[in-house]
Amino acid sequence: MQDFFETILPNLFSAFLTLPLLIQIIWVIILLEIIMIIASLIYLTLIRKRYQQKNQEQKALTEKYQEILINYIYLTEDEADEKINTKKLLKKAIKNNSDRQIIKGLILTLHNDLSGELADFLEALYYDLDLVKYSLKKMNSSVWYIKIKGIREVTQMKVKDVYTETLKLINHKNQLLRSEAQLTMVKLYQFEGLKFLDTLEFPITEWQQIQLIEEIQSIRNQEVPDLTNWLHSKNDSVICFALKLVRLFNQIQLKDDMIKLVLHPSEKVRRTSISVLGYFKILEAKTVLKQIFKKSSPETQLYIIQALSQLSEKKDIPFFEKQINHPDFDINQIAYNTLKDLKPFLLTVNLNK
Repeated sequence: MQDFFETILPNLFSAFLTLPLLIQIIWVIILLEIIMIIASLIYLTLIRKRYQQKNQEQKALTEKYQEILINYIYLTEDEADEKINTKKLLKKAIKNNSDRQIIKGLILTLHNDLSGELADFLEALYYDLDLVKYSLKKMNSSVWYIKIKGIREVTQMKVKDVYTETLKLINHKNQLLRSEAQLTMVKLYQFEGLKFLDTLEFPITEWQQIQLIEEIQSIRNQEVPDLTNWLHSKNDSVICFALKLVRLFNQIQLKDDMIKLVLHPSEKVRRTSISVLGYFKILEAKTVLKQIFKKSSPETQLYIIQALSQLSEKKDIPFFEKQINHPDFDINQIAYNTLKDLKPFLLTVNLNK
C-alpha cells in the first residue's frame, strides 16, 4: 500500500499530465462517474438497511399492540385493574405518531372482524383513546382522498357527533367524496341523515342511489320521513330518488304528486314517475298518460305503455288496438299481449298490417 502512494500513484499522475487535454477531461469524467456510482450503492445499501430495520420495528410493535388489544377486549369485569392499566399504557403509546397509527389501524382491523359486544367495546375504546380527533383531522384535510379515509373511519366506528362536518362535504366538487359523505349520513343518522337531500346541488348517480337504498333498507323501527318536499326538489336526481323511496315504502298516498310529475320537464323524472304509477296500479293516472303518449319520445312511450298495460281495463281496448302497428317492436308487442289478456278470443289482429 505504501508503494502505491509513494511510487505508483505519482507515476500515474505524471502520465496523466502528459495526456492531451481532451483525454484528461474524459478520464476525469469517468473517475467522477465511478465515484458517484460507488456513493449511490453505499447510499442505497444504507437506505435498504434502514427500511428493513424500520419494517422489523413496525412488525414487532404491531405484534406487541395486537396482543395487548386482544387481551384487553377479552378481559372480564373481575379484571378491572388490568383494564385500567392497559388503557393507561395505550393512552401513553398513542402520543407517539408511529405507535398511534399502528394502534388505530389495529382497532379498525379488529373491529371489521368482530361484531356485537366486542365491536361495541372497540368503538368505546376508540373514543376513550381520543382517536376520534385524528379521524376528524383527516376529514378537515385539504386533500380529498384523506377526507374519505377520515369519513370511513368515523363511519366504521359509529361516531355520531360528526353531523356538521359530514354535511359540509355533501356538495364537495369531488364525486367520490360526495358519495362517501352521503352514505355516511344514512349509515350514522338513518332517516335523519336523508336531510342532506334538502341542500344537494349535484346529481345523485344511479349507482349511488342503489347504495343509498341498500343502506336505507337496513333501517328498522323508524317512521318513514315525509317525502313530499323531495318530490318537488329542484334537483331532478333527488326527485327520481324520492320516487324510488315512495315505491320502497309503499307511500301510495303521494299519488297526486306522482301524477303531476308525469308532466315534469325532465324526461328522466317523467319515466321514473310513470314506472312507479304503473307499479302501484294508480288508475287515476291513465288519462294523463294517454294524453302525453303521442307527444313523448319512443323511449318514454315504452314506459307509458308498460304502465298502461298494468292499469288496463276493457275500456282501454281501443287505445291498445291503435298501438298494434306501432313502429317500435317492443311497444306493439306489449299492446298485443295486453289485448290478448283483455280479449282472450281476439283472432283478427294483424301484426303485419
